[in-house]
Amino acid sequence: MKRRLFVAGVAVVFAAALCAVSVFAKEATGKEDGEIAVSWEKLPAPVQQVVQSQLGTDHPEQLTQETDDAYTTYEAAQKVNGQLKEVKVGDNGQLMEVEDAIAAADLPAAVNARLQKKAPKAEIKEIRRVTCYYYEIEIGEGGRTQELKVLGNGQEFEEED
Repeated sequence: MKRRLFVAGVAVVFAAALCAVSVFAKEATGKEDGEIAVSWEKLPAPVQQVVQSQLGTDHPEQLTQETDDAYTTYEAAQKVNGQLKEVKVGDNGQLMEVEDAIAAADLPAAVNARLQKKAPKAEIKEIRRVTCYYYEIEIGEGGRTQELKVLGNGQEFEEED
Protein backbone atom coordinates (compact mmCIF):
# COMPACT_ATOMS: atom_id res chain seq x y z
CA MET A 1 0.00 0.00 0.00
CA LYS A 2 2.78 2.43 0.93
CA ARG A 3 4.58 1.53 -2.29
CA ARG A 4 1.49 2.44 -4.38
CA LEU A 5 1.16 5.78 -2.61
CA PHE A 6 4.84 6.45 -3.16
CA VAL A 7 4.58 5.61 -6.89
CA ALA A 8 1.44 7.76 -7.23
CA GLY A 9 3.19 10.63 -5.45
CA VAL A 10 6.22 10.39 -7.73
CA ALA A 11 3.93 10.38 -10.78
CA VAL A 12 2.13 13.53 -9.57
CA VAL A 13 5.43 15.32 -8.91
CA PHE A 14 6.73 14.29 -12.33
CA ALA A 15 3.56 15.53 -14.08
CA ALA A 16 3.74 18.85 -12.21
CA ALA A 17 7.39 19.24 -13.20
CA LEU A 18 6.53 18.66 -16.86
CA CYS A 19 3.81 21.33 -16.71
CA ALA A 20 6.19 23.77 -15.06
CA VAL A 21 8.85 23.15 -17.70
CA SER A 22 6.28 23.81 -20.44
CA VAL A 23 5.19 27.10 -18.81
CA PHE A 24 8.77 28.25 -18.24
CA ALA A 25 9.72 27.31 -21.82
CA LYS A 26 6.92 29.50 -23.20
CA GLU A 27 7.94 32.38 -20.93
CA ALA A 28 11.60 32.01 -21.91
CA THR A 29 11.03 31.70 -25.66
CA GLY A 30 7.83 33.75 -26.03
CA LYS A 31 6.42 30.89 -28.10
CA GLU A 32 3.67 28.40 -27.39
CA ASP A 33 3.90 24.68 -28.08
CA GLY A 34 3.83 23.99 -31.80
CA GLU A 35 5.14 27.41 -32.78
CA ILE A 36 8.39 27.60 -34.70
CA ALA A 37 10.39 30.65 -35.67
CA VAL A 38 10.21 31.46 -39.37
CA SER A 39 12.01 33.96 -41.61
CA TRP A 40 10.29 36.68 -43.63
CA GLU A 41 11.30 34.99 -46.88
CA LYS A 42 9.43 31.80 -45.87
CA LEU A 43 6.11 33.63 -45.44
CA PRO A 44 3.55 33.24 -48.25
CA ALA A 45 3.19 36.49 -50.24
CA PRO A 46 -0.39 37.16 -49.01
CA VAL A 47 0.83 36.84 -45.40
CA GLN A 48 3.72 39.23 -46.08
CA GLN A 49 1.30 41.82 -47.48
CA VAL A 50 -0.98 41.70 -44.43
CA VAL A 51 1.91 41.81 -41.94
CA GLN A 52 3.46 44.75 -43.82
CA SER A 53 0.19 46.68 -43.84
CA GLN A 54 -0.62 45.97 -40.18
CA LEU A 55 2.84 46.44 -38.65
CA GLY A 56 4.37 48.85 -41.15
CA THR A 57 7.51 46.77 -41.64
CA ASP A 58 8.83 43.75 -43.48
CA HIS A 59 11.24 43.02 -40.62
CA PRO A 60 9.04 42.28 -37.58
CA GLU A 61 10.81 41.58 -34.30
CA GLN A 62 9.23 38.14 -34.06
CA LEU A 63 7.77 35.77 -36.67
CA THR A 64 6.34 32.34 -35.89
CA GLN A 65 4.43 29.65 -37.72
CA GLU A 66 1.99 27.24 -36.12
CA THR A 67 0.12 24.31 -37.60
CA ASP A 68 -2.94 23.12 -35.74
CA ASP A 69 -5.54 20.68 -37.09
CA ALA A 70 -4.08 21.04 -40.63
CA TYR A 71 -4.37 24.86 -40.53
CA THR A 72 -1.21 26.92 -40.74
CA THR A 73 -1.14 30.37 -39.19
CA TYR A 74 1.57 32.98 -38.83
CA GLU A 75 2.10 35.42 -35.99
CA ALA A 76 4.19 38.56 -36.23
CA ALA A 77 5.07 40.99 -33.45
CA GLN A 78 6.54 44.49 -33.63
CA LYS A 79 6.64 47.61 -31.51
CA VAL A 80 4.48 50.27 -33.14
CA ASN A 81 4.56 53.75 -31.60
CA GLY A 82 6.37 52.27 -28.59
CA GLN A 83 3.72 49.60 -27.91
CA LEU A 84 3.81 45.91 -28.83
CA LYS A 85 1.44 44.91 -31.61
CA GLU A 86 0.86 41.32 -32.72
CA VAL A 87 -1.02 40.02 -35.72
CA LYS A 88 -2.17 36.50 -36.55
CA VAL A 89 -2.67 35.72 -40.24
CA GLY A 90 -3.91 32.58 -42.01
CA ASP A 91 -1.68 31.08 -44.70
CA ASN A 92 -4.16 32.44 -47.26
CA GLY A 93 -3.51 36.02 -46.11
CA GLN A 94 -6.69 36.43 -44.07
CA LEU A 95 -6.22 38.61 -40.98
CA MET A 96 -7.42 36.58 -38.00
CA GLU A 97 -6.43 38.55 -34.91
CA VAL A 98 -4.75 41.78 -33.84
CA GLU A 99 -3.42 42.38 -30.32
CA ASP A 100 -2.33 45.84 -29.21
CA ALA A 101 -0.66 46.58 -25.89
CA ILE A 102 -2.34 49.62 -24.37
CA ALA A 103 -1.87 51.76 -21.29
CA ALA A 104 -4.28 51.59 -18.35
CA ALA A 105 -5.25 55.20 -19.03
CA ASP A 106 -6.56 54.11 -22.44
CA LEU A 107 -9.04 51.59 -21.03
CA PRO A 108 -12.70 52.42 -21.62
CA ALA A 109 -14.46 53.57 -18.44
CA ALA A 110 -16.70 50.47 -18.38
CA VAL A 111 -13.68 48.14 -18.58
CA ASN A 112 -11.90 50.06 -15.82
CA ALA A 113 -15.01 49.90 -13.63
CA ARG A 114 -15.22 46.10 -14.09
CA LEU A 115 -11.52 45.78 -13.29
CA GLN A 116 -11.93 47.79 -10.09
CA LYS A 117 -14.92 45.65 -9.08
CA LYS A 118 -13.21 42.31 -9.80
CA ALA A 119 -9.70 43.10 -8.56
CA PRO A 120 -9.52 46.47 -6.77
CA LYS A 121 -6.10 45.86 -5.22
CA ALA A 122 -4.48 43.93 -8.08
CA GLU A 123 -1.45 45.26 -9.89
CA ILE A 124 -1.93 45.55 -13.64
CA LYS A 125 0.87 43.63 -15.36
CA GLU A 126 -0.20 44.05 -18.98
CA ILE A 127 -3.23 45.15 -20.99
CA ARG A 128 -3.95 44.00 -24.53
CA ARG A 129 -6.81 45.00 -26.75
CA VAL A 130 -7.65 41.94 -28.85
CA THR A 131 -9.61 42.15 -32.08
CA CYS A 132 -10.58 38.84 -33.62
CA TYR A 133 -11.80 38.60 -37.21
CA TYR A 134 -14.21 35.80 -38.00
CA TYR A 135 -17.36 35.22 -40.00
CA GLU A 136 -20.62 34.52 -38.24
CA ILE A 137 -22.95 32.52 -40.48
CA GLU A 138 -26.52 31.66 -39.55
CA ILE A 139 -27.75 28.51 -41.26
CA GLY A 140 -30.98 26.56 -41.14
CA GLU A 141 -31.85 22.97 -41.88
CA GLY A 142 -34.96 20.97 -41.04
CA GLY A 143 -36.54 23.87 -39.16
CA ARG A 144 -33.52 24.31 -36.89
CA THR A 145 -31.24 27.33 -36.94
CA GLN A 146 -27.57 27.15 -36.10
CA GLU A 147 -24.76 29.67 -36.02
CA LEU A 148 -21.29 28.93 -37.37
CA LYS A 149 -18.23 31.01 -36.59
CA VAL A 150 -15.40 30.55 -39.07
CA LEU A 151 -12.02 32.27 -39.30
CA GLY A 152 -10.83 33.60 -42.66
CA ASN A 153 -8.65 30.55 -43.24
CA GLY A 154 -11.62 28.18 -42.91
CA GLN A 155 -10.83 27.09 -39.36
CA GLU A 156 -13.77 26.98 -36.95
CA PHE A 157 -13.62 29.81 -34.43
CA GLU A 158 -13.55 28.61 -30.84
CA GLU A 159 -14.04 31.23 -28.20
CA GLU A 160 -11.67 31.07 -25.23
CA ASP A 161 -12.88 31.53 -21.66
